[in-house]
Amino acid sequence: MEEILANLCGSSRIDPLPVWEHGNVGHCFNQLILNMFPHAILAVVSACYIGTPRSLDSGNVHRPGWKCRIAASFILAGLSVLDIIPVAIWQRGLSSLYVEVLASGIATLAWLTHSLALVALYKSPHSFSRGPTTLLVLAFFPIPSLIITLVWRCQTEMGVQHVQPGTVFRVSILCLQLTTLVFYVIGYIIPTPNRHNFF
Repeated sequence: MEEILANLCGSSRIDPLPVWEHGNVGHCFNQLILNMFPHAILAVVSACYIGTPRSLDSGNVHRPGWKCRIAASFILAGLSVLDIIPVAIWQRGLSSLYVEVLASGIATLAWLTHSLALVALYKSPHSFSRGPTTLLVLAFFPIPSLIITLVWRCQTEMGVQHVQPGTVFRVSILCLQLTTLVFYVIGYIIPTPNRHNFF
């Protein structure tokens, strides 16, 4: 196991998954534990809601909060895909290349699954409420990892004289992801119409 982690993270076999490096949370630890696990849990729980039965009477109701959350989820899935591009183009020699691609791939899958779950809930009787609170709570779980990654990138990669275009692109994507999560929360806060108003 140590050898697999060492190869994946580009670290030594003595300490294959360093928790703390150079005054920051270890990048590989952040990606594998703080990023991938929350996204994997989000994907699994969201998948449980994809088969939610539809409601015939929810089609003509205007629910901007739900639409905002669905759009934000699809945007987060797209941003996770975009995060893979600079790694593949500009940072091929990166020691943690496979971790970066794996983390972004799982994040893409998680947000895509979450988007489909929200679409299913939007077309169900749940649309007259804000839906399961579990999904909102799980959407918050990746935030610490995003903030840690943003701080890490600013301290280690933005501080050099010749900043790579891939670094600027990835920092921009991180900022957009955090902004999109704010819109997701706003979508949850927007009041939903009560069912009895339409009958």
